[in-house]
Amino acid sequence: TVRTSSARRPLLLVLDDVHEADVSSLRLLAEVAETIRTARVVVLCTARDDDRAWSGHVQARALLLGRAV
Repeated sequence: TVRTSSARRPLLLVLDDVHEADVSSLRLLAEVAETIRTARVVVLCTARDDDRAWSGHVQARALLLGRAV
């Protein structure tokens, strides 16, 4: 698991184009982030910052913004 692996050495998880993810995938990402909160893991997500990239994903965008605050 991520937690077990990070106990041996720090990990970097990179997720590209997160703006393409559906709401359930983003919820899973949020749950994983909560689970590994105290682990030596950095999760780097990339996404477009324009509104067109998030069209149809209003709930997903709100979920991400909620976690960032």
